[in-house]
Amino acid sequence: MDYTKETKAQFEIVENSKEFIPSQHFTKDEAFITLVLNIKNENESETGLFVVSSNKKVVKLNDFVLSKNYKLHRKPDFENRWSVTSLNYFVEGNGKSDLVGTFNKIEKLLKNYLDLGNDSLYKVLALWIIGTYTYRQFKAFPYVNINGLMNSGKSKVLELCSLLSFNGELLMNSTPAYIIRSIHDNCASIFLDEAEKLKDSQNTDNQTLILMLNSGYKLGPGIGKMNMNNKDKNWSQSKYDPYSPKMIAGINNVAETLVSRSINITLIATDNVEIKNKEIDPDLEIFREIRDGLYLSVMENFKLIKEAYNEITEDSISARNWEVWKPIVTIALVIDELRNDSNPLLYSEVIEFAKSQIKIVREISEETQTAIQLLVCLKKMIESDNTEESFYANENIKEYLIKNHSDDFGWLREKSISKYLGPTLRKTGVTNKGSEVRWYGNTSKRGFVLNKNVISLRLRALGKENV
Repeated sequence: MDYTKETKAQFEIVENSKEFIPSQHFTKDEAFITLVLNIKNENESETGLFVVSSNKKVVKLNDFVLSKNYKLHRKPDFENRWSVTSLNYFVEGNGKSDLVGTFNKIEKLLKNYLDLGNDSLYKVLALWIIGTYTYRQFKAFPYVNINGLMNSGKSKVLELCSLLSFNGELLMNSTPAYIIRSIHDNCASIFLDEAEKLKDSQNTDNQTLILMLNSGYKLGPGIGKMNMNNKDKNWSQSKYDPYSPKMIAGINNVAETLVSRSINITLIATDNVEIKNKEIDPDLEIFREIRDGLYLSVMENFKLIKEAYNEITEDSISARNWEVWKPIVTIALVIDELRNDSNPLLYSEVIEFAKSQIKIVREISEETQTAIQLLVCLKKMIESDNTEESFYANENIKEYLIKNHSDDFGWLREKSISKYLGPTLRKTGVTNKGSEVRWYGNTSKRGFVLNKNVISLRLRALGKENV
């Protein structure tokens, strides 16, 4: 049909349909959670996907989408974690939320199972878990990056938090395709163990995961994919949403880009035998009780959280740091308000903890940049000697750095290079040994064997390809 101004009375241009996002969707006035339910009435029963609204309505997903003129591009497939008893109370108008009480229960449970070494961390993790139930109201949501040696409790943190978080999935060695679809379809909170494998930049699956993680802390960016139809062999485009809460654990820090998007936790093996030996039983009543409390809390308090998020400001934290920490600080402020506390103690504690974390990340970043610059200079030194590998005494390296790269390493004039050089070479993977001593005539000198190709490989691993 030809739509022209002459036929204007016969048609009207209307707004395009908006996408409905199960399992977690928010409008200005309502919150919606999609669940797999078995509903019975006097004559029949029906099992399937139903939308539960903050107005206590329960509607079959497809019927809801049609009635609201929404588009539906996602196919939820997950285990229902809101108990039938609590859900029935809520729909009948009897379920009452207690966000403050739920926060306290989460904090207590974390302390029962984990030794985090910092009291504020229990509070921050509890706030993060609460945030997973309302993260789609936020423009960004921080990852949690956990590192520590073996037996430091990393996997236990992942397991415990996955049982409490919104549609939590604890994964190891899963394909990027599975992870991305779980996020896209289920708004899943993802918990990844053994994250050091992501540093293998030659692995295409790892490259895909890193790209997903780099953008998946923020609402908006999508991942495009071409799909071939097996029947007619034609190609079609798909776009997937990588935005969701994620907790990542490994022996070492993940890529620096992810550290800047994360709440960073370093674990040390506990000497508390009771906590160390306490196993997690996912069937304990407390897990159901906390999850029920979280569902009820988001249904009742989503407006309060969104209003606080829109209004909150904090001059002491800025740029991406504020973007990352804003949801956590917002929920802390809401809890203080619900406590009717004129002195926002939780908010203040979280702000101070956030600032200390930001300082640590900044120092990590500066340390990494200095290490990269050192490797670049050492590579140039080896190249100037027209060799692939050679022994270099510490004092000769210091002399070269001060003479040829004084802008970056002039500070070595007043410092011993030994305490800096060895640890930096080991951290960057150039060597896994200490320094060695070699004789020059009657003089012994301490230093390192440096290989140009090894340094080039380590620079590539640190994101520097063409140096």
